[in-house]
Amino acid sequence: MNVEGIPGPYQEVNAHALAAAVFKNEKADDGFLKDLDAASGGLVKSVIDSEEFKGKEGETAYLHLPPAGGLKARRLLLVGVGEKAEYNAAFVSEFAGTAARFLRGKNAKSIA
Repeated sequence: MNVEGIPGPYQEVNAHALAAAVFKNEKADDGFLKDLDAASGGLVKSVIDSEEFKGKEGETAYLHLPPAGGLKARRLLLVGVGEKAEYNAAFVSEFAGTAARFLRGKNAKSIA
């Protein structure tokens, strides 16, 4: 499995799965999550509003994206990274590890 961070627009990333960090209790109403929600056809807001996914550290939500959506990736993995105030560089590697472990079981060929 190929895992890499890609600079540039996430909408153009040509990977099997896109992993996105979500802070605890973050809403999909503004910023990055609002844009990601629009690109996913409303799936991000739906899963967050359902309160099945709250952004707790290590929590995941795996979404299958529609082919006509705004992302090249066909899968989206939301990964909870906990409290925004506590987020630091160490959490980035934990986020990447959580995403890689989860997606390994889904036969993802590449992750961004």
